[in-house]
Amino acid sequence: SAVGSAAACAMAPLFAASFMLLAQRFGAAISLAGAVLVAWAAVHLLHGLAGQPGLALVAAAVSCALVQWLLWRLVRPGWRPGQDPGVGNTGSPARVLRAVAGEPWLNAGLAGIVSASVSLLATTVGPYWSGVLSTLPLISACALVHLQRTCGPSALPGFVSGYVIGVLAKALFVCSFAWLAPHWGVAPALALAVLAGSAGAVTLTRWRRSDTTAATRVAAPAVRP
Repeated sequence: SAVGSAAACAMAPLFAASFMLLAQRFGAAISLAGAVLVAWAAVHLLHGLAGQPGLALVAAAVSCALVQWLLWRLVRPGWRPGQDPGVGNTGSPARVLRAVAGEPWLNAGLAGIVSASVSLLATTVGPYWSGVLSTLPLISACALVHLQRTCGPSALPGFVSGYVIGVLAKALFVCSFAWLAPHWGVAPALALAVLAGSAGAVTLTRWRRSDTTAATRVAAPAVRP
């Protein structure tokens, strides 16, 4: 189940990046359909990692790194993580945050549907696919569509940049739990896995900020007295 969840974490950044790229030329419906096809293909390719949480975690890390490289190199030259390239073209940061939040009742309902579906179908679909179901990017899909419609496609890279950090932290959490639970028991493994995922998220966020600060200093013109 942890491998399935980590495989979905490897798929989720590809899903978000596909939507972001397609949204530059197409509407939300076509962008979402193309992103779903990419996600479906990625999950089936990663099915061979069943029983190997280490490789699943590596796959998630590679996927996140690939999407981050895409943001650095292809989306907007000179843009670095920590900057929201959509704010300048779409209004205030508060407006972008409201757009990402979308409809809270819809997001809450989707989360409840996913939890209920996983509970009901786990014994039928097996551990791997129950892990995939628990990590499907349904809420992020709603946020991407709502953000694209509200603020335009230029706001999507900022969301995707933060999304990959959360996805990688979740992959670290589920794989840590899978490694620790058989030896430490459920409660200690859960606590340590939460610490591992949180530490990963904080470390990646600080690295992103430091990288942005360094890039800004390099790009700043020299000032002569």
